[in-house]
Amino acid sequence: MVHRRNSEPSVTSGLRNLRVLKTTKSSFTNFVNDSYRSLPDADDRIFSTVVESEWGYGTHTGISFDRVFYTVMVNLYRQSNYG
Repeated sequence: MVHRRNSEPSVTSGLRNLRVLKTTKSSFTNFVNDSYRSLPDADDRIFSTVVESEWGYGTHTGISFDRVFYTVMVNLYRQSNYG
């Protein structure tokens, strides 16, 4: 939360260092073969990345920030079960 003199408070939230790892059904085939491509096609390749995300709130009154964050996390993890 940032509150500057003579202005409304600004509230942001987010995620840092959320590792996403997919070990099955993560093939990388039939992609464009251009100068940016560094790996050959593979039917089975581990996918791993780290996510950073930030969002802002339009208001700061009447919001349970813990509940919003919990809802975001539940939905992120639930989506990961769809393979």
